[in-house]
Amino acid sequence: MLRTLLMTTFLAATAQLAHADKVELNELSWIDQKYFEKQRQVIDDLGRENFGQRLRGGPDDLKLMQRILDGEKITIFDTDTHKAFGVVLGDVYVAEHGWQWREYKDKLGRTRGVCIPKTEHCVFPLSMMSRRLRVTTELEMTEIYQRGLDFLAEQMPKTPYSAEDEAEAKDEPQIPRRAIVVPFR
Repeated sequence: MLRTLLMTTFLAATAQLAHADKVELNELSWIDQKYFEKQRQVIDDLGRENFGQRLRGGPDDLKLMQRILDGEKITIFDTDTHKAFGVVLGDVYVAEHGWQWREYKDKLGRTRGVCIPKTEHCVFPLSMMSRRLRVTTELEMTEIYQRGLDFLAEQMPKTPYSAEDEAEAKDEPQIPRRAIVVPFR
């Protein structure tokens, strides 16, 4: 009886630990999609009103956000606008690399991130921007964008003809194409 009770307790604890590390990725809800549309509109309106520029859905959006920051059009207290910067940053990842907006659920709760398709590897641009902009508006958007890329660089799928890593290429001896190689005995 005691053995059965201990075994049941052990199995329950093991099941909880397995569930604790579980990550669930879902499509964005309709509400999330509408919220993102409103956030994109905030940045688009700031760009149009102040610089005559609109969001284009690509890397040029980083330049527009940089102009907004450099022009001091937001403060550290504009928390809704900080999240809007994150939405647009995530859209650049989606447009440039084919990543996907996902709802990310784990033991700590629910958030929205941009994930590499068919993986659980994500970055969280809303947090990336809101945490930085809460402290200062003197940021470099291209550096923040690059940090997200660097963070997931190892998880990115490799294409068959992609260039080798520079470190690996330097370790291999460079042999001319028509050279005859004779191994040592």
